[in-house]
Amino acid sequence: SSKKIDVKYIPPTSLSAITRATQTCILTNGSPVLSNVTNTNNIEIGNYVFGTNIPTDTRVINIIINSIVVLDKNATGGGNQSLTFIDHRGFVKKVTGSTSSDTLTISNGDTTNLKTDMIVVGNGVAQYTGITTTGSSTQVNIFPSQGLGNRSFYFYQGKGLINDSLLQFCQPTIARCLLVNGAVNAGNTV
Repeated sequence: SSKKIDVKYIPPTSLSAITRATQTCILTNGSPVLSNVTNTNNIEIGNYVFGTNIPTDTRVINIIINSIVVLDKNATGGGNQSLTFIDHRGFVKKVTGSTSSDTLTISNGDTTNLKTDMIVVGNGVAQYTGITTTGSSTQVNIFPSQGLGNRSFYFYQGKGLINDSLLQFCQPTIARCLLVNGAVNAGNTV
């Protein structure tokens, strides 16, 4: 198509805004298939999945309506498990921690990939709580200040959808500039 794609991103405001579904499913150890999914309403391809026996950063890759959900990673255990499906649009990561005043301290996870001006969402977190990174691997500053006990926190982009997939090619330590003065044959790597 020659038409522009218009994608509007509105940062999430609450835990209920990012929770697409909570569903009890049957897991099979070593399999990516969730069976006995009786209600697939609101579950979307790309959603992140959290729960017991689900590896970190697991996502939905296929859905058979009201029957089966296929993940991109294999379950690490089996049985009936209650799983939570989280909106993937703007999602950065999930950690466990607590807040005191203007500091969020992470007890399970780290600050890798977190950047200033992202937002944090969680049970009891004030709407549009922003973060400022401090260089610490276990703490970020939050605003407004709040005091929350140990719980899960979900980090999202604060200002729009960001695609960092090409960043690995823009590292100054491996970047090289070339000046070609003349024709170069296709396939030439020197």
